Amino acid sequence: MEEKTALQEFNNEYMAAMQKLQTLLLRKKEIEDKENEIRAALNRGMTEYGITKFDNEYLTIRTVPGSRTESVDLKTLEALDPNEYEYLKEQYPKVTEKKPYVTIKVKEPVIEKDDFER
Repeated sequence: MEEKTALQEFNNEYMAAMQKLQTLLLRKKEIEDKENEIRAALNRGMTEYGITKFDNEYLTIRTVPGSRTESVDLKTLEALDPNEYEYLKEQYPKVTEKKPYVTIKVKEPVIEKDDFER
């Protein structure tokens, strides 16, 4: 089968799937944006009220404070003598700031026995 023919057949056969995927990906982006807004609002609210963990029948929310880590700048280290690792670790620290964030665990809904009988 010629490449042009294969591409046309693929396009015809999978067009509906590609359109559905496009729709889902666009909706996913909208949902992720909204999720990030809600997470930020919850983080602000929990910080404002001094709450570090909240638990109810729907969610468990825990704030994770920002932190800072230091590591070796590997690009600089690559160009230098590897035998001097410990010395260079002190001379070329790489500092990474970590923003505070919220973790959320979605709990399984409680299914009543009556729900199965309907």
